Amino acid sequence: MSLSSAQMAPSIAIIGSGPAGCYAAHFLRRTWPAADITIFEALPVPYGLVRYGIAPDHQGAKLVTAQFERLFERERVRFVGNVRVGRDIDLSDLSKSFDIIIMATGLSNDRLLPVPVAVGAHVCGAGAFIRQLNGYPVLAENTGRPEQAIGSEIAVVGMGNVAIDVVRLLSKHEAAFTGSDVDSTALEELRSDVVTSVVVLGRSPARHAKFDLAMFRELCGLPNVDVTVVGDVDGADSILQVISEANADKLRARDAGMCDAARTKISFHFGVSPTEIGFENGKTRLSGRCEQPAQKVEFLVDTVITAIGFEGDSFNYEKLSKIQDKLENAYSVGWACTGPVGTVAANRANARSVVKSIEKAFSDGVLNAGKPGFAYIEPALPESRVDYAGWKRIDDLERSSAPEGRARKKITRVDQMLLVACPMRSVC
Repeated sequence: MSLSSAQMAPSIAIIGSGPAGCYAAHFLRRTWPAADITIFEALPVPYGLVRYGIAPDHQGAKLVTAQFERLFERERVRFVGNVRVGRDIDLSDLSKSFDIIIMATGLSNDRLLPVPVAVGAHVCGAGAFIRQLNGYPVLAENTGRPEQAIGSEIAVVGMGNVAIDVVRLLSKHEAAFTGSDVDSTALEELRSDVVTSVVVLGRSPARHAKFDLAMFRELCGLPNVDVTVVGDVDGADSILQVISEANADKLRARDAGMCDAARTKISFHFGVSPTEIGFENGKTRLSGRCEQPAQKVEFLVDTVITAIGFEGDSFNYEKLSKIQDKLENAYSVGWACTGPVGTVAANRANARSVVKSIEKAFSDGVLNAGKPGFAYIEPALPESRVDYAGWKRIDDLERSSAPEGRARKKITRVDQMLLVACPMRSVC
């Protein structure tokens, strides 16, 4: 790549500190070692999807934050938390201040199931459910948060990895969360009853199931669950084999006197399309249409949890997207670019691809460096913004406050986060 001296150090603003935004900063730093890179985050704490979207019992997947810490601690990437673009600062003002704007806002809202839903029916989204177990702070615009305990009989709509996460989190005994960063209060409030049954519905036949077999194997391996499949299982030999192996292991455990009395029955229903969610006698009724054999099915449950994808935050996402379309120096990465598909690794690949496009735009002269960057926009930012040192104070307190068996105890109120992050500022 050949760049003139004037192009060697552009100023860059990244909106969103989740994996897509952090990976974008990583690749941009490789290209421009002297660039002025600032990551803006609406919450006082970074890492977005990793902190609040990855299931709390999958701590190995959350270790990716160690890579991101190096951005802020060694590679001079600036973190500016508690600043929501579109509320605290305009995107158009950022565009005037920075040579490059990158949207890494993700898609946080659960996609709604497109069927009639009766008044009183208890329905919540998988994303909201997992965020609550992850200690996501309550915000005025936060919608979809479960409003009551989920009960003992659950229906999960969806057959992707997020659905498997939900079923596993529903089924695990509390002792099995040792080492996780699950919010114990939320876990107790949501699962006030032992979950005795979970029905999982997917429109596709089993051979087209979208979940990873490793995720399914982890679920089937839980000692307290009994998994069965219903419907079109033709060509699903690998799924049936996993269930068979898990059942054999549990049978041996029971023969050895290690049977767990409190069990959860999980049934996967393939080839079922939901048609309506009703409410009768205090129960939520999920009606559907089965393809093979062709028939109507109904499930009376306490809660329906939908895991059918995500969409943009209506408070901010649509507004920013419309403005972005008018800006020549604005790009998107991660789910803001691709839609709600792909893992953290896919976000890394997408960020690399988008950064290559930005490099080409500079090489071709479509973009040029020269805008003042953070120093120009800083006076307009709210005093309650949180820098990386403020986040580390939050991080240290959460880790040191962790109860036995937990990796951390997350602070779940923004005002309390601000008191920890900037204790010397009265505004916080």
